Parts: sequence; structure tokens; C-alpha cells
Amino acid sequence: MISHAKWAVVAKWALLTGLLAGGGYAGVAGVLQVAGKRTPAGLSVTPPEFDLGEHKAGHVAKVSVQLVNDSPAPARVLGVYKDCTCLMVDAPFPVEIPAGGVITIPVEVAFPAPPGPFVSKLAFFTDEQHIRQLRVKLAGATSRG
Repeated sequence: MISHAKWAVVAKWALLTGLLAGGGYAGVAGVLQVAGKRTPAGLSVTPPEFDLGEHKAGHVAKVSVQLVNDSPAPARVLGVYKDCTCLMVDAPFPVEIPAGGVITIPVEVAFPAPPGPFVSKLAFFTDEQHIRQLRVKLAGATSRG
């Protein structure tokens, strides 16, 4: 069995190599959200990915992210990391998800000026021992005209 101290090191490594290096969403089992699958802590994000389509620069797409708590105890989401100023998250952090509950968080994505595809990422941070992040990927394309 891996100690909590070693999990903390693994979680930091996964955060640095995953978010900052633009890595994928297959996290470390028991530490990070694994695209759409439930974790031992009972927290998940639905959907883990959005395809926003193609729109002109400045278009604002509105989506809703659901954070699900299947555990028998409440969970807290402490805040959110956004890798782009094009993302707006409307939630009063910290926010509590009741046991067996779901919260919906509105997210707005402003399509960036340069034409072409883009990918933006969110990471919701929790105070749960076995899951520190719930990740969301938002992809789209800015049209030329």
C-alpha cells in the first residue's frame, strides 16, 4: 500500500506533467479524475470533455459542468485552475457537494482571435484525500471569417 505522503508526491508530479505540459486526461488511479470514470472517493465530472464546434473569434460558448459526489459524505471543491483567460467559471468557491449530490457549474468559453483549433482546460481542486482534481477539456476551432 502506498502512503499518503507518496500519493501527495505522485499528485504533484501528475499536476505538473499533466496540466502544465498539456498532457492527456488519463490520471493516476486513485489520485486524479480518469476521464468519466468514478474514483474511489466517489467524485466525478460530467462530461469530462466538450466539443464546442467552430465559430468566429469572440463568440462565447456556454456549457454546464456537473460535479458528482457519489460518496456517503459531503465533499468540497476549493477552487478552479483555468489555463486560458478565455474561460469564465461562475461558482462561489469553495462550494460543497452534498453526499450523493450533484452541482452544476456554468462555464463560458470565448473563442480566441487566432483562427484554427484550440484546447482549453479546467481543473477543479477538492479537499478529498484520494482525489485532488476533477479535469475538464474544452476544444473548438476559431473560423477564419
